[in-house]
Amino acid sequence: MRLSRLEAEPEYNQARIADLEQLLSQPGYKELRPCSGCNVCCNCSMKSTACTCMCGADCAIVPQALSIDPENHPIEEKIVALVFELNCFRVYSPYWSCEGHTFPNGDLFRIPQVWFYSRSLVYPQLLNDYLHELYCSKKIKYMWQ
Repeated sequence: MRLSRLEAEPEYNQARIADLEQLLSQPGYKELRPCSGCNVCCNCSMKSTACTCMCGADCAIVPQALSIDPENHPIEEKIVALVFELNCFRVYSPYWSCEGHTFPNGDLFRIPQVWFYSRSLVYPQLLNDYLHELYCSKKIKYMWQ
């Protein structure tokens, strides 16, 4: 049996292109602070709350700044860098994460996870494709979903 290939509608292709253009137009975290509402004064002038000289996953306030419940549930230490980087794209909105947990003997019983919202299916597909490449090139040990 031979099946015909379904061609994408022109509107679908235009929407995908628009989504990719939106991704490419996002400012980097060195151009605009990724943590909304961050009002920490920078190191270089000690006055600016817009300067990005201190922005990075290693910023001391990131675990609280990216959490909706910073006092009770800051982002866990071993997953905060990934949550920060996803947030920096500005097309992923992380809303839940877990750094993973092990039994006392070291066996994993809860895998690390980051759940996020996205306004377009293009963005999770891109991320999935990249993770697949990392896995195939043995740069990550496990295939992420």
